[in-house]
Amino acid sequence: MNIRVPEYFTRFKCIADKCTDSCCIGWEIDIDERTKEKYRTVCVDIGKEIAEKTQHGHFPLTENGRCSFLDESGLCRIISALGDGYLCEICAEHPRYYGVGRDGLEGGLGLGCPEAARLILSLEEMPKFTLIESEDSKHAEDEYAEVSHDFREALYEIIFSKDTDEIIGGYLAFAEAADAIAFDLSTGADTNTELPKSFDSYGFDTAELSRYAASLFLDCEALTDEWVNALKTAVEVGTKNPDIKRFRCLLFYFTHRYVRECVDDMSFGQRILFSLYSALTVAAIAKDESDADEYARAAVLFSKNIEYSTKNVDDVIDRIDITPII
Repeated sequence: MNIRVPEYFTRFKCIADKCTDSCCIGWEIDIDERTKEKYRTVCVDIGKEIAEKTQHGHFPLTENGRCSFLDESGLCRIISALGDGYLCEICAEHPRYYGVGRDGLEGGLGLGCPEAARLILSLEEMPKFTLIESEDSKHAEDEYAEVSHDFREALYEIIFSKDTDEIIGGYLAFAEAADAIAFDLSTGADTNTELPKSFDSYGFDTAELSRYAASLFLDCEALTDEWVNALKTAVEVGTKNPDIKRFRCLLFYFTHRYVRECVDDMSFGQRILFSLYSALTVAAIAKDESDADEYARAAVLFSKNIEYSTKNVDDVIDRIDITPII
């Protein structure tokens, strides 16, 4: 099976002990059934330790919140003893994500990983796409999206060719058009809605719109006090002129990940606005927008507190009003 991915997907490599925010700290890792079976065949010493420590189907955390198999230098003892092939599914795949596109399956890298965030935020132009092969049945899907692909390609063009005001205006216009198309499709009606070509009909204040965007995330379940404090500041201050290069990178990421999902739940337009509001919120919580590392820190903070919870994402999308807040 082929999976369509942005080219930076294939360049990602975990930096292990060099990572500033290890995914092996703070999270209990569930072990999939296929890996459990593989662990039962391990005869070397670490096999006994794995069996003893995974009685309840996950890798337990130590008292200081580290995975039981993370050594003091920040390396995985399972990899050191057995190789990459013995990682459980979630460890082997993180921070990759997969979903359904119009022509097949698609994949990407999530912002919750600092190294993935660095790759995404370093984009200079619209990334090329490539196909990777996967024989894994967990990626198999029968139905693909019908409409979102055309909208995304048009949004990508806006992202990488327009200035900030036109980009934001474009997203507001496309959200309204997408909402109309989603309604027609859900009711079986013919649709004559065309892709917007002019984005200058929205009179908005970027800082005000970003403050509104940040406020949408305040009611979500938060994992860290740092996130809550950063979000409250973003609601008060907002961002008037986000760094255009990194704003484009963020918009590409959120659009690729969320707008590719289709119209069955009538959330097509809301997903376009979710992408815009997420990018504005990350920009607003970056304390120094000219600093690439600060942008990456803000992106990781957003992702861990919002994207790591499907409920948080769904709740925000449900609360988005297609009528622009201007």
